[in-house]
Amino acid sequence: MSIVRLKKITLVGRQQDKNDIIAALQQFGELHIIDKERPNSAHETELSPKAQKAYQAIQFLQRTQHPRRALKHARHFDFERVVDEVLNLKESIRDISDRLEELNDRIGRMRPWGDFSFPPEDYVDHFRFWFYRLPVKYRAALNTLDVAWKIVGQSHQELYLVVVCDDEPGHDFLPVEREHLGSLPFKTLIQQRENTELRLEELQVRRQQLCRYLPQLQRDLDQANNRALFQYVSAQSEDFSALLTANERNTTEVNGRLFVLKAWLVEKKVPALTDLSQQWAFAFVADDPEPDDQPPTLLQPPRGFAAGADLAAIYQLPDYRSWDPSVHLYLSFALFFAMILSDAGYALLLAVGLALSWKKLPAAMAGLLRFMLAGAAIWGVMVGSYFGYEAPAPSLLNQLAVIDLNDYNAMMQLSVLIGVGHIILANLSVALSQWQHWSVWLPALGWVGISVSGCVFWLLPGQSGLATVLAAASALLILAFASERPVTDGKSALLRITDGLLKLTSLSKLFGDVLSYMRLFALGLASASLALTFNNLAADAYASNSGLGLLTGSLIFLTGHVINLALGIMSGVVHGLRLNFIEFYNWGAPGEGYAYSRFALQRSAAASQTHQEESNHE
Repeated sequence: MSIVRLKKITLVGRQQDKNDIIAALQQFGELHIIDKERPNSAHETELSPKAQKAYQAIQFLQRTQHPRRALKHARHFDFERVVDEVLNLKESIRDISDRLEELNDRIGRMRPWGDFSFPPEDYVDHFRFWFYRLPVKYRAALNTLDVAWKIVGQSHQELYLVVVCDDEPGHDFLPVEREHLGSLPFKTLIQQRENTELRLEELQVRRQQLCRYLPQLQRDLDQANNRALFQYVSAQSEDFSALLTANERNTTEVNGRLFVLKAWLVEKKVPALTDLSQQWAFAFVADDPEPDDQPPTLLQPPRGFAAGADLAAIYQLPDYRSWDPSVHLYLSFALFFAMILSDAGYALLLAVGLALSWKKLPAAMAGLLRFMLAGAAIWGVMVGSYFGYEAPAPSLLNQLAVIDLNDYNAMMQLSVLIGVGHIILANLSVALSQWQHWSVWLPALGWVGISVSGCVFWLLPGQSGLATVLAAASALLILAFASERPVTDGKSALLRITDGLLKLTSLSKLFGDVLSYMRLFALGLASASLALTFNNLAADAYASNSGLGLLTGSLIFLTGHVINLALGIMSGVVHGLRLNFIEFYNWGAPGEGYAYSRFALQRSAAASQTHQEESNHE
């Protein structure tokens, strides 16, 4: 569990070999290039308009259902022509889909009036049809009309009325506004819909055919991105004379003949760069980061906890000189999710869904989900809830149900103790990672002492004296060492004490953060209560012993548990992350860093597969 140690590389090479050296470094694929203008941020190369269009085309084709077999070696392939055709096809499909949706809407609105044709404009002194959806309760209003009308259809709630007159009736003609059905007959709309569906089908077939060019599109796009990245890195190099003083520039013989490139490199990769320098005849110096430097962050969590780094990246990466929270996030997130879900049946159902789709997920994410669902299943067994039902009394599962969610006092104590433990872990992590800065690790230990003393005072009233002493000593530790302000006179001493007192005001924040963990108990209890409620409602419906009761009970059971499961998943994810990124990070203070971005050749999965096949063939 650590943040990878980096070296600051200053590389020097001959100007005439610059392009070859940079190409070799890109093939090496391990350096994080330092931007001359923004040295403490990740470099971002802007996509050219051509690359942006290509990305849109590729994403559109990747979402195609039932694509045709890809061509590994397309003859006479025109990159720009294919991209333009795909994007034009995308616009056409969107327009046709909108047109089809509009036709379906018009057909749906016209269907209640049946199949008819509109009279010509000059027919019967320009008399026209006007259409109304009249609620049944307003039927008496028809008796007051002085124009021809006819009811051509009706439902339980509405009458479908046709009024015949020369001018459009006013707004007070009937209690409802008239329907706007357009001027096209029903048959014409049906025919237009069929033609539109055929056209959409033809476009979808062409979309499937264009999927044949996906590997070539991705390969060409990768090449364009690699060229853009190469040009960006080339622009970050400087003339060697920029590192020299004015006198050295006048006396050196290599002025203008050498270039300099600065980068970060993983410490373990320095020997590999040494081998590369011997091969391409360049020199470099590997130095430790200076105090003013802000190196990028590269997390390397222990094996099996890689998803913890992904969780950390969701909110913010820790600072390079801070500590790696990956394992903490991994374990605590799984625990919080299990406590909020609180049902072994739900966990097993989700596990079945994961088993059916785990091959489509990244390995790290699949591992995290397996761990989460295993923990949720174990917690659900300990709670003794299976879709809201309890295991039979004489069974082993019933004996394993050792946690009672309805024991409010015990569950509140458990939730608070988990919160206190989580915050203590955050402070201990800070203390261990910042042991060389006494103004950081000593106050962190002080907050650990206050947290422990609070628990002792709460749970062990007989040890209140010990708790008071521990709390006082911890408060003095924070008060004395929370500030680095030097004491030179009475005023500076008073200011330093003031700094400590201000730091102690975080006591209210500590209390609030600990109580925030009670959401684990509240949400878990809510999930179990909802499951039980839906089960009771379904049982009441089944009690009628009728076919309708069986159907109603089944719908209540299925719909209720689907809703409850969805709420449990959403609550488990949102609140599980919130407790980590708000309460835990408040006390863990991992800082904010930026990602280590390797200068490497970009190669898509399809292009990599083709490259491997070509290598095997050779």
